[in-house]
Amino acid sequence: MQRVMGVIALWIVVGFAPPASAVEFVFTDFRNLSPFVLNGSAQELAKDTQRDGALRLTKKLWQSGNAFLKRRVKLVEGFTFSTYFRVRMKDPLGISDRHGDKRVQGADGIVFTIQTQSAVVGRKGAGIGYKGIMPSIGIELDSWKNGGPDKDGNHVGINTNGSIKSVAAAWVEEPLNNGRIWHTWVDYD
Repeated sequence: MQRVMGVIALWIVVGFAPPASAVEFVFTDFRNLSPFVLNGSAQELAKDTQRDGALRLTKKLWQSGNAFLKRRVKLVEGFTFSTYFRVRMKDPLGISDRHGDKRVQGADGIVFTIQTQSAVVGRKGAGIGYKGIMPSIGIELDSWKNGGPDKDGNHVGINTNGSIKSVAAAWVEEPLNNGRIWHTWVDYD
């Protein structure tokens, strides 16, 4: 699995809060992780000039990590939200996968998840940390073709109810695990 680093609240736990209140979460970095429950290998990166305040989800093969927001938000009729985050997947490890006309090393990817059950990680590896989390919606940044459910090994997809098969997907030409920062927006209505 590649090392995944970026400014991202990877998983948001959605649950109970006063329905009439507006909720705003703004995290410009992860220097203060007290609003989050960290699971698995997730940790703040060691301080340095390039990655200060970033959240590392994994650093070795066969690891998984996530960060759940502690404050819960109630999903009521008409609930909407928008979020923006930056993700960087770099130093891919593992075997290679075909990407267009070339082979790219790496594995899996990450999923931004909206769910109501618990602050635990789903199945590792091909489960991309999302498989089995029900009910849920996941925005998948997939950098590895896992056989049957994936049409290709480098796409952004919308997943539901813990399934790793995307209900909608868009192929990304440039490898998602190339070390560059990817800017991601999610609008939910």
